[in-house]
Amino acid sequence: MAKIMAGYGIKVETDTGRFVWLTDTGTSAQKARAMRFDSEAGAEMERNRLAKNNPHANLIVEKFSK
Repeated sequence: MAKIMAGYGIKVETDTGRFVWLTDTGTSAQKARAMRFDSEAGAEMERNRLAKNNPHANLIVEKFSK
């Protein structure tokens, strides 16, 4: 199993109510494929940009554990 580095990622809620990780090419249930941000501020900036273009999407920032 791949080691997950510390950092932050963005999750989006699906139609069924599950949260999945955003990736460079879409979404994934696997944390290892998630886009990573070094700081919470960087992840929040990207989340805000995505939320502006997708006002009905439920997006959250979550910290990766070490």
